[in-house]
Amino acid sequence: MGVNMRLADERDLAGIELRYPDGQAWSGEGDFDYVREARIIGQSATSE
Repeated sequence: MGVNMRLADERDLAGIELRYPDGQAWSGEGDFDYVREARIIGQSATSE
């Protein structure tokens, strides 16, 4: 299921991990790969 998170205020979503699964290349069996690295909403890419 997908949800359009752009409809919500990013401050309300702080701390949620975003993952980007590669469903197009997934065969339907086993784990699938991700098209890019996951990120946490509310954290900049440079902060740790």
